[in-house]
Amino acid sequence: MTWPKAITFDCYGTLIDWEGEIQMIFKEILERNGVKNVDVVALQRHWENIQFDYIQNQYMPYKEVLRNTLPMAFNYFGYPFTEEDSRYFAESMGEWRPFPDTIDALLEIKKYTKIALLTNTDDSIIEETVSRIER
Repeated sequence: MTWPKAITFDCYGTLIDWEGEIQMIFKEILERNGVKNVDVVALQRHWENIQFDYIQNQYMPYKEVLRNTLPMAFNYFGYPFTEEDSRYFAESMGEWRPFPDTIDALLEIKKYTKIALLTNTDDSIIEETVSRIER
């Protein structure tokens, strides 16, 4: 078999557990603010719709998108949050964990060809993510 010169992957949602990590952070924020037993899947999906609409407007760094859209989603459901919670969410993305099989799969592919990650997020976020998944 002839391998291609490189293989590209979308990073968030393909290699990094985008939905699971957002849900975990939302649950953590809610519990810190005294709210339990919330459907974090519904909250995450609502937030995702909000942020998708939000990024259709003027460009802004993705950390700013994260910081500005958390309040919109939480307010919709009447969930409490603080300014620090919004900052925490915005700063967390580079630390989101990969799916369990991601690192081993990338290491195997790397034996045969180059790997390139694609993302429409900030350079600083992808750099932090890459540093966490590289070995």
